[in-house]
Amino acid sequence: MVGKNDSLHIGQCVVIAALGTTLENAIAAAVARAEDVVRRSEPSLPTIWNKASGEIMSDAIKDLQGWFNGLTYCTWNALGQDLDQGKIHNTLQVLIEHGITITNLLIDDNWQSLDHADAKQFERGWIDFEASDIGFPDKLTGLAATIRHNHPTIQHVGVWHGIFRYWDGVSPDGGLAKRYSLRSVNKGRDYCDRDSFTVVDGDDASRLYEDFYGFLKKSGIDSDKVDTPYLLDCLCPSKDRRGMIRKYNNAWLEASAKYVSMRVISWMAMIPQLLFSPELLLKRTTDQEQQNRSCAILTTFSLRSSHLISGTSSGTPTMPFSLDT
Repeated sequence: MVGKNDSLHIGQCVVIAALGTTLENAIAAAVARAEDVVRRSEPSLPTIWNKASGEIMSDAIKDLQGWFNGLTYCTWNALGQDLDQGKIHNTLQVLIEHGITITNLLIDDNWQSLDHADAKQFERGWIDFEASDIGFPDKLTGLAATIRHNHPTIQHVGVWHGIFRYWDGVSPDGGLAKRYSLRSVNKGRDYCDRDSFTVVDGDDASRLYEDFYGFLKKSGIDSDKVDTPYLLDCLCPSKDRRGMIRKYNNAWLEASAKYVSMRVISWMAMIPQLLFSPELLLKRTTDQEQQNRSCAILTTFSLRSSHLISGTSSGTPTMPFSLDT
């Protein structure tokens, strides 16, 4: 067992053990206890639920039903990174011809404007918000509009992005570099072939995500998949983790609540700082929070589920937690 304290102050280590009649029950009990420990340790932190407006959270109750219950098609397994808008349209037509009706479409990796066209994905950085000129001449707005027009059963169209924009972060020579403060960070461990990369500084993360999700909404994109949050925990030295993890996590949560009503998937996110983020935990102390509780439970279930499912390497996702209602 390895633990670390990135704080500037002395911390307390808490070891939780649980017994259960099944592995799933034991994990559920341990996770529930861990949530209680985190909640008690930082009771005054505002949660994502009371930072978002009541109207947004009320609408989310209705919107999330279709997001959870509908069939979602993701382009990754079939199309991979060799992606363009023509292949997306053709794939949707093939699904219709085979009698397969989907309600959610997720456009995965390689729709973005990236630098170093001939390099590996781990060596490429994000240039700007808009889709690539290569393969996506209609841009996101035209692509989403055509999809919705030709396929009325598709309720939600989403896109993929990395927590730091792309696998190699942000292009130091692109449009994003001109609008946001950048910094070079080092990684202590990672399977990607690089030791350092350029990212938007944590102090600018909130503005970055506010602008990006606002752009997605204007483009007709109303859901998303954020990948590689684990990279936040790979940063070194500890002052980079301390200065980036919560700022990036909160920026993503607040923007996704505001612009896409939490129709989000979090992938490669099984790090404790995110699994037990105080901003995500339900707090049941005020009347207003009680009124939003059904929505909060539903949305927290989505976020915590996606965190826990995302990191399984065996190919058999599990749902190792429960929420009381």
